[in-house]
Amino acid sequence: MYQQILDNLLTKNDLETLQDEVSILETTNYKFGDDGLDEVLNKNVRFEVSEAIKNDLRGNDITISHYVKQLQKKLDDYQSIELVVPFEPTRKNMEKISDWIRNNVSDKIVINYRYNMYLIGGAVIEVAGEYRNFSLSKLVDDFFDEHTDKVEEIISK
Repeated sequence: MYQQILDNLLTKNDLETLQDEVSILETTNYKFGDDGLDEVLNKNVRFEVSEAIKNDLRGNDITISHYVKQLQKKLDDYQSIELVVPFEPTRKNMEKISDWIRNNVSDKIVINYRYNMYLIGGAVIEVAGEYRNFSLSKLVDDFFDEHTDKVEEIISK
């Protein structure tokens, strides 16, 4: 249960959108009970999420209230990391990066992508306040900082 929904969480934006939809479901359930569920799923929730919820609820003896609370708990467990890259990633790029993170780090991480063309290559990663710069621009800067005298000598000839 929930896996079909959680497997589609790649970015921080995906997580925030799903949290908004869960909040709408929670509010609707509080006001109307299970009677308003179909209308909200059809009008206020993305199609793939709506279908996944319907599939999860079909044949299970679970109330929408319990389902929504459990889903919200699962979403609360997710952490976000910042990933600055020198290109605008496609959805396929995001899937590959997320798959690697899920397999090697944790399956409860979403990524907030930022684009910075000045990185040249590599990436900058920020996790829980820890910052690491693995970009080529940093390597180039470090090289020139370390070898300024030699570079100036070569240029002046």
